[in-house]
This record gives sequence, structure tokens and C-alpha cells, in this order.
Amino acid sequence: MDATEVKQFLIRGVKRNPGGTYPNKEWGFGMIDIYRTFDSLRGEAIQR
Repeated sequence: MDATEVKQFLIRGVKRNPGGTYPNKEWGFGMIDIYRTFDSLRGEAIQR
């Protein structure tokens, strides 16, 4: 796994406000949710 893949998994796991446009200056891609990030990783590993 390289840095680009890590970035994509972190972005996949963020929490976002429904009405927002992302990325933005205030929140970037959203609030990091580590649990969702690892859940996304686990789901990816199961599919391989």
C-alpha cells in the first residue's frame, strides 16, 4: 500500500455534512472517522 492508497482510504472514511461541497477550505474532505476508515480497509481486504 502506498501513500496514494492510504489517502484514498482516509477520504473514504470521513464524515461529511449532507449539504456541503467537498473538498472545501473549512473542512477539507470532512472529519476523519478512523473506525470507518478501518472498516473500509477490512471490506476491501475481504473482496480481494
